[in-house]
Amino acid sequence: MGQAVCAVDARPEAGTDCMPWGDAAFWRCPVENLIMRAGLLRHEVELEREVETIAASGAVVKTWQVYASRRAELRESTADEFLNSTIEGTSQKAVFVIRWTDGVQVGDRLLHAGKAWQIVGLVEIGVKRGLELRVVAA
Repeated sequence: MGQAVCAVDARPEAGTDCMPWGDAAFWRCPVENLIMRAGLLRHEVELEREVETIAASGAVVKTWQVYASRRAELRESTADEFLNSTIEGTSQKAVFVIRWTDGVQVGDRLLHAGKAWQIVGLVEIGVKRGLELRVVAA
Protein backbone atom coordinates (compact mmCIF):
# COMPACT_ATOMS: atom_id res chain seq x y z
CA MET A 1 0.00 0.00 0.00
CA GLY A 2 1.01 3.64 -0.40
CA GLN A 3 2.04 6.08 2.27
CA ALA A 4 -0.01 8.83 3.88
CA VAL A 5 1.02 11.54 6.28
CA CYS A 6 -0.87 11.88 9.52
CA ALA A 7 -0.35 14.65 12.04
CA VAL A 8 -0.35 13.46 15.62
CA ASP A 9 0.63 15.12 18.87
CA ALA A 10 2.18 11.95 20.29
CA ARG A 11 4.17 9.04 18.92
CA PRO A 12 1.89 6.45 17.27
CA GLU A 13 1.54 3.03 18.92
CA ALA A 14 4.48 0.66 18.62
CA GLY A 15 4.22 -1.68 15.68
CA THR A 16 2.37 0.74 13.40
CA ASP A 17 5.35 1.23 11.04
CA CYS A 18 5.05 5.01 11.35
CA MET A 19 8.26 7.01 10.94
CA PRO A 20 9.10 10.64 11.85
CA TRP A 21 8.74 12.98 8.89
CA GLY A 22 9.79 16.62 8.77
CA ASP A 23 8.57 18.41 11.86
CA ALA A 24 8.53 16.16 14.95
CA ALA A 25 4.72 16.49 15.06
CA PHE A 26 4.32 14.66 11.73
CA TRP A 27 4.56 10.95 11.05
CA ARG A 28 4.61 9.05 7.75
CA CYS A 29 2.28 6.07 8.21
CA PRO A 30 1.10 3.26 5.92
CA VAL A 31 -2.42 4.00 4.66
CA GLU A 32 -3.83 0.85 6.28
CA ASN A 33 -3.05 2.33 9.72
CA LEU A 34 -5.34 5.28 9.01
CA ILE A 35 -8.31 3.45 7.51
CA MET A 36 -11.22 2.45 9.71
CA ARG A 37 -12.69 -0.80 8.48
CA ALA A 38 -16.50 -0.58 8.42
CA GLY A 39 -16.85 -4.32 9.03
CA LEU A 40 -15.21 -3.97 12.45
CA LEU A 41 -17.71 -1.31 13.56
CA ARG A 42 -20.20 -3.96 14.73
CA HIS A 43 -21.41 -2.43 17.99
CA GLU A 44 -24.03 0.29 18.35
CA VAL A 45 -23.17 2.89 20.99
CA GLU A 46 -24.65 6.15 22.20
CA LEU A 47 -22.63 9.05 23.55
CA GLU A 48 -24.17 10.95 26.44
CA ARG A 49 -23.34 14.14 28.31
CA GLU A 50 -24.53 15.09 31.78
CA VAL A 51 -26.85 18.11 31.73
CA GLU A 52 -28.36 20.08 34.56
CA THR A 53 -31.93 21.32 34.48
CA ILE A 54 -33.99 23.18 37.03
CA ALA A 55 -37.13 21.41 38.16
CA ALA A 56 -40.40 23.23 38.90
CA SER A 57 -39.49 23.01 42.59
CA GLY A 58 -36.28 24.93 41.90
CA ALA A 59 -34.03 21.94 42.53
CA VAL A 60 -31.18 21.23 40.13
CA VAL A 61 -31.66 17.85 38.42
CA LYS A 62 -28.75 16.12 36.67
CA THR A 63 -29.58 13.78 33.78
CA TRP A 64 -27.72 12.16 30.89
CA GLN A 65 -28.65 13.36 27.40
CA VAL A 66 -27.72 11.47 24.20
CA TYR A 67 -25.85 13.69 21.74
CA ALA A 68 -24.62 11.09 19.22
CA SER A 69 -25.29 7.52 18.10
CA ARG A 70 -22.43 5.70 16.39
CA ARG A 71 -21.20 2.29 15.33
CA ALA A 72 -18.06 1.19 17.16
CA GLU A 73 -15.35 -1.42 17.30
CA LEU A 74 -14.86 -2.91 20.77
CA ARG A 75 -11.21 -3.56 21.57
CA GLU A 76 -11.01 -5.23 24.92
CA SER A 77 -7.33 -6.14 24.68
CA THR A 78 -5.71 -3.12 22.99
CA ALA A 79 -4.08 0.02 24.31
CA ASP A 80 -1.88 -2.01 26.63
CA GLU A 81 -0.77 0.92 28.77
CA PHE A 82 -4.43 1.75 29.52
CA LEU A 83 -5.75 -1.75 30.08
CA ASN A 84 -2.77 -2.83 32.20
CA SER A 85 -2.83 0.29 34.35
CA THR A 86 -4.74 0.31 37.58
CA ILE A 87 -7.51 2.82 38.00
CA GLU A 88 -8.71 2.93 41.57
CA GLY A 89 -11.97 1.14 42.21
CA THR A 90 -12.50 -0.18 38.69
CA SER A 91 -12.26 -3.69 37.38
CA GLN A 92 -13.88 -3.42 33.95
CA LYS A 93 -12.10 -1.45 31.25
CA ALA A 94 -12.50 -1.37 27.47
CA VAL A 95 -11.54 0.60 24.39
CA PHE A 96 -14.14 1.59 21.78
CA VAL A 97 -13.15 2.95 18.37
CA ILE A 98 -15.61 5.21 16.53
CA ARG A 99 -15.50 7.44 13.48
CA TRP A 100 -14.59 11.07 14.22
CA THR A 101 -17.25 12.89 16.23
CA ASP A 102 -16.85 16.54 17.24
CA GLY A 103 -17.30 17.48 20.87
CA VAL A 104 -16.55 14.17 22.63
CA GLN A 105 -15.00 14.90 26.04
CA VAL A 106 -13.51 13.05 28.97
CA GLY A 107 -16.33 12.76 31.49
CA ASP A 108 -18.97 11.94 28.88
CA ARG A 109 -20.61 8.53 29.00
CA LEU A 110 -20.94 5.77 26.42
CA LEU A 111 -23.86 3.31 26.38
CA HIS A 112 -23.31 -0.13 24.88
CA ALA A 113 -25.70 -3.09 25.16
CA GLY A 114 -27.53 -1.45 28.06
CA LYS A 115 -24.32 -0.85 30.04
CA ALA A 116 -22.93 2.59 30.87
CA TRP A 117 -19.21 3.29 30.47
CA GLN A 118 -17.43 6.46 31.68
CA ILE A 119 -15.01 7.98 29.15
CA VAL A 120 -11.66 8.48 30.90
CA GLY A 121 -9.40 8.98 27.88
CA LEU A 122 -9.49 9.98 24.20
CA VAL A 123 -6.99 9.32 21.43
CA GLU A 124 -7.42 10.86 17.98
CA ILE A 125 -6.85 8.43 15.11
CA GLY A 126 -5.21 10.10 12.12
CA VAL A 127 -6.43 13.61 11.43
CA LYS A 128 -10.10 13.57 12.44
CA ARG A 129 -10.50 10.02 11.06
CA GLY A 130 -11.62 8.41 14.29
CA LEU A 131 -11.48 8.36 18.08
CA GLU A 132 -10.28 5.72 20.46
CA LEU A 133 -12.42 6.02 23.58
CA ARG A 134 -10.88 4.55 26.72
CA VAL A 135 -13.65 3.71 29.15
CA VAL A 136 -14.31 2.19 32.56
CA ALA A 137 -17.56 0.67 33.77
CA ALA A 138 -19.74 3.38 35.32
